Amino acid sequence: MPNSVDLFFHFVTRSADFPEVFRARHRHWLMQQQRQDGGFAGRSGDSNLYYTGFGARLCAILWSDVRDPWVAIIRYLSTQLATIDSVVDLASAATIYALVRVLIDESLAQQVVEPLRHQAERLFVQLKRADGGFAKSEHSGFGSTYATFLALNVMNLLEFPFDDQERIVEFVCSRQRSDGGFAEISHARQGATNPTAAAVSILVDLDALNRIDTTKVAEFLCQLQRDDGGFAAGPFAPVSDLLSTCAAMSALWILGLSQGFMDRVKSFVLSLENPEGGFRGNILDDQADVEYTFYGLATLSLLRP
Repeated sequence: MPNSVDLFFHFVTRSADFPEVFRARHRHWLMQQQRQDGGFAGRSGDSNLYYTGFGARLCAILWSDVRDPWVAIIRYLSTQLATIDSVVDLASAATIYALVRVLIDESLAQQVVEPLRHQAERLFVQLKRADGGFAKSEHSGFGSTYATFLALNVMNLLEFPFDDQERIVEFVCSRQRSDGGFAEISHARQGATNPTAAAVSILVDLDALNRIDTTKVAEFLCQLQRDDGGFAAGPFAPVSDLLSTCAAMSALWILGLSQGFMDRVKSFVLSLENPEGGFRGNILDDQADVEYTFYGLATLSLLRP
């Protein structure tokens, strides 16, 4: 069964089959989003690691063999390493490092690996919780399903050993709810799309999918598909969105069930593409950004066999 690393490289390899005019449009848009310091920002303001992580993912999808944007991205990352104080930023930094190492130049990536590993070790100590998961911040007393997903991604990318693997599996399994989905926090009674996708990714990476009822997971996700073809963040979310659609389709792809959703999902994703490049997050949104553009292109790649 494919794991989370297989999933990302599926994004990269299948997106190479997009029509060149489509790729060029989004490549041109992406070039305009990179700041002078080499990083990427949200819809306004300065560069930050979170959006730079998505910019790097888009570079991998749209032109993995061109060195110039990656040199600037690594330059930006090297200025931010000392400021990393959350598992979200840590995961973004580790993603950038791994993409440069695998796709561009290992010696370029080596410039940041040691301080990055040091920050990871420090944060893992601060964020590991007694329930077996990792917390979103040092101020939280309980593990977060999504933060645990990010922490394990970092361990994979930086080649850390998986300590207490069974405790992590038990933690994730404890978050499955009677509706078949997984909750983000311990006291939530219902599942939601994104923690469900995170849980599927964790369990497949730890070879523990057999510990949950995957049929109920698939049924839960199917119930969250809306009439427009997209998936919502949860049962009471007002509209479907690209993040939730990408998360749901990623989980269904891992489970081997994504092909049954192709036409309706494709129509939804393309409805959020801007003519000049980039993707909006949902039907109520009026501006593209690098995060949602990644979700749009990644979802389209999942629809290709």
